[in-house]
Parts: sequence; structure tokens; C-alpha cells
Amino acid sequence: MFRPFQRLHDRPQTTGVGLGLSVADGFVKAMGGTLTAQETPGGGLTMVIGLALSTGSPGARHAAGRPRGAEAT
Repeated sequence: MFRPFQRLHDRPQTTGVGLGLSVADGFVKAMGGTLTAQETPGGGLTMVIGLALSTGSPGARHAAGRPRGAEAT
């Protein structure tokens, strides 16, 4: 399901090229997380993103939009 250009049953459709889940999976993996599919009660599919919590390390400050080495005020 996470392969590029993959669509449900590989049927031609009028919209989309089948990159959404592949791109989302790549972004989540780049951040050290996971992307999993879970069945939705009542039908359908829910995509769940799991990311680690920040430990307050200097890398976390950079990820929060502050330059490396900048002190929080």
C-alpha cells in the first residue's frame, strides 16, 4: 500500500496518481516514526502516525524552528 503509484486494485481513476501514502510514509520515516493502517469501526481505514516525544535535546530545539545553538528565552 505504501509503494509509489499504487492504487486500490490498480484501477484507473480520474484523480490522483497514487503517491499520497508513499510520500507520507517517507516523511514519517525521515522523522524516525511509523505509519500504520488500522481498520476503522464502521468501515474504512485510518492511518496512524507514531512519532517519538521530544527529550529537550539541542536537536529538538532545531526541530522546533530555532537555529542550533540558540537558547530558549
